Formats: sequence, C-alpha cells, structure tokens
Amino acid sequence: MAVRGVGSDAERELWRQTRKYINDYEDKAAELQLDLRRERNTLDSAVKRQKETKNEIQQQRQRAEQSQRHCNEQRIALLALQKQSQTLTCEAARLSQQLQMLQKDVQDKQQLHKHTRDLYSAHLQEQQATVEEYTSHCNYNP
Repeated sequence: MAVRGVGSDAERELWRQTRKYINDYEDKAAELQLDLRRERNTLDSAVKRQKETKNEIQQQRQRAEQSQRHCNEQRIALLALQKQSQTLTCEAARLSQQLQMLQKDVQDKQQLHKHTRDLYSAHLQEQQATVEEYTSHCNYNP
C-alpha cells in the first residue's frame, strides 16, 4: 500500500498541477477572449471610421466637383460679359464718333444757315432800300 500512497500522492500532485495548468489555461483563455473582444471592438471602430472617412472623402469630392462646375460656369459667364463689354465699348466709341460727326454737321449747317440768312438779310435791305427809293420817286411829283 505504500506504493499506492506514494502513487496517490504523485497522482494528487499530478492532478493538482493539471488543475493549475487548466486554471492557468482558462485564465489565459479568458484574458485572450477579453483581448479578442477589445481588438474586435477596436477593429469595428476602425472599420466604422474608415467608412465614415470614405463617405466624407466622397462628399468632399462631390463638393469639389460641384465647386469646379460652378467655377467653370462663372468663368464662362465672365468671358461672355467681357465680350459683351468689349462689344458695347466698341459700339459706344462708334456712336460717340457718329455723334461728333453729327455735331460738326449741325455746326456746319448752322454756320451755312447764318451765312445764308445774313446774305438774305443784306439782299432784303438792298431791296428795301430800292423800294424806298422807288417809293420816294413815286411820291416825288415835281
């Protein structure tokens, strides 16, 4: 029986070490399970942030494209306004030149009219003098 006692002490020691290894394994497994959950939560959070970042990038790209389209539209409108401004400036210069020509024409016609009126006035005075002379001859009865 002494062998059995030695064996049973050895078996008890073996069971005690086995339980210790099992407990250590279960503790380690529990720690690893917690680490796994933490890492999974971290990974899920990172995946969520990545999706949010991708969505934000896509929205920023869309805003950038929209802004670029708006900028292009504004540039086209500005070019059209510049062309219209140039056209209007040329038209204004043409009309200004035409107005100057018309003003000179009016001045020339006014001078011609004044000269003609002065000639007619002088001629009329001559004729009035002639009529007065005729009248004075007619009224003269010697």
